[in-house]
Amino acid sequence: MLDNLASPTPTNGTAIGEEKRGFRWERPRLHRNKNSGHKVSLSGSSKGSHKENGYSSQSDNSRPSSPRPPPGDGMRSAMPWNPPPDITLHPPPTKDVPWQLINRQADSIWRYDRSNFVRCRYLTSSSDAFPSPALLEPETRPFLVYSDTFLQALGNSPTLQLLIEDRRAPYFYCSGIFHPKSNTLFVSSAPIPDSSPSAAPSRNLLVVLSKFEFFSTPDFARDKVRTPEHSYMLQSGCVFDQGIVMCAAGTFKEPAALVYMDTKRPHKTYPLLTNFYGTPLNSPHSCVSHPDGSIWFSDPHLSHSPSYRPKPQLPPLIYRFDPQTSDLRAMTNEIAWPTALAFSLNHKTLYVVDAPPKSADSIARSTIYAFSVVQPLTFLTQKRLFALPSSAPHALAVDVLNNVYAACRDGVHVFNEGGSLVGRILIEGGATGLCFGRSGELWACGGEKIWRVKMDPGTKGATLRL
Repeated sequence: MLDNLASPTPTNGTAIGEEKRGFRWERPRLHRNKNSGHKVSLSGSSKGSHKENGYSSQSDNSRPSSPRPPPGDGMRSAMPWNPPPDITLHPPPTKDVPWQLINRQADSIWRYDRSNFVRCRYLTSSSDAFPSPALLEPETRPFLVYSDTFLQALGNSPTLQLLIEDRRAPYFYCSGIFHPKSNTLFVSSAPIPDSSPSAAPSRNLLVVLSKFEFFSTPDFARDKVRTPEHSYMLQSGCVFDQGIVMCAAGTFKEPAALVYMDTKRPHKTYPLLTNFYGTPLNSPHSCVSHPDGSIWFSDPHLSHSPSYRPKPQLPPLIYRFDPQTSDLRAMTNEIAWPTALAFSLNHKTLYVVDAPPKSADSIARSTIYAFSVVQPLTFLTQKRLFALPSSAPHALAVDVLNNVYAACRDGVHVFNEGGSLVGRILIEGGATGLCFGRSGELWACGGEKIWRVKMDPGTKGATLRL
């Protein structure tokens, strides 16, 4: 037997082999001593056999035995989760700055108890099952920083300001169009119920186009744009020439089209394109301008779902249209549900949102893809997954630092040109549209609200670069 183990002592004074039930075995416990390695302690007792207790000789350099698992059924036991000692949760925000640094390691392995779930005020849908712990902090700042790249875009004193709120209807839904010459912001609404006879071709739905004229930073005037020529179901658009070009979803009476509109009253409209070589367009959703004078736009089937458009006759496509020559090309059919579009700073990359409807697939997720634009013949090649936001992106914007901004249900997600999440701007109620203004201004539409995000003056939009 080992010298460092205690010999069993009979409790009734008999020999060891005469009465096994009368003995109590002393179980050794291992403890670490910094000076002498592992030693054996003779405290406590156990009823296990000599084999069950696993007695063996222990040298000074031997490894300690594994700790016993806690009672219960292992991983299935509802035990509270505590971070390991080397991982700290998100540090509390500093009082002097409007942003909050995010610990990526803690944010990537967190767990959350479903029974103790508390709704986050930045989330608007029950489908957002488990938000990040950063969204549940009581003093969460609106700017969450995942990388120093986002700090460069934010600047020293970023602000988030509510410009206007109108609870009557979602008047500020689609991406805004900022016209620099007139210092005006145009924003279209979501389809709003309307009982007037003019809304009959669109199944009693109407889209309202709002106009904001800025005279100074705090002063502006809001007006409703009236287009008496046609009742277009206008959506997002882009600046083109002296005016703006907007995507019109169309109705049973009016065709889907690309529409040019003057920015001055009475805001006359002129259809630029209504068909693809004789076949009517489905319902153009988003358009962006290119330095060569062309307009790129997406044409999904989304407007057929509310049934205010005829059955589509074309597959979902992304087109390139040149208003000067009327040249129209289908660029790609590799996106099932193309919606938002955005060009990179050098216009060599096209970002596209693939937004499948909820009824298409229960596990389908809206995804941002990237294409390479090959010149001089202008082809789209090398489709690749760029980013998979945690919530469906509604709109895209790119700044001069090549950061990609995506309007999501909890605010604005910001990705660098490699597709890594570098920051988030938390907006109560979420964001449905994005548009850059002047000198670091980012306009975020949220249905019934418009938010003004003020960042570093050098953070400008990649398209206008104001």
